[in-house]
Amino acid sequence: MRLQRMPCAAFSVKPEAMADVDRQVAERLSRSLSRRFHPGPAQKHWSFPNWAFYVTAGQDKLIVSIHKSKTRPRHWMLRIHPGAARVVLALLRQHTAEHVFAELFILCREIHELLAATPGVLDLYWGFSKTRPSVWTPDQLFDIKYKQEGWTGP
Repeated sequence: MRLQRMPCAAFSVKPEAMADVDRQVAERLSRSLSRRFHPGPAQKHWSFPNWAFYVTAGQDKLIVSIHKSKTRPRHWMLRIHPGAARVVLALLRQHTAEHVFAELFILCREIHELLAATPGVLDLYWGFSKTRPSVWTPDQLFDIKYKQEGWTGP
């Protein structure tokens, strides 16, 4: 068994648009996501030094974090992490991972719309953690998942 890869986004920000990008983007997303996801307040996360917030997708708790790219200057990464052991176990099992990914698909669409509408955010693209290729939208990302793994979607 292997853990299903989680979706992530990368983007750049015009320097004059935001001074404290990770904090400002995390706070904007945590305030603006729909109530469907019950977003918590953005804060520096205790387990890693990134701005992050919790969301609830269905019955599953997830963490959305934002950090500076280590390889590309002026680029930022948005990652979605399992926020509870139950989610990790679901992602290890192919048949229960589909439920998690159905909610993730909806969450990623909302995040994409909010980031695309944020002044100064450029070059927004999506991928799965530690893999290539990257695509422009979550719809394209989950289409790749369907083709590679036979995922049926939401």
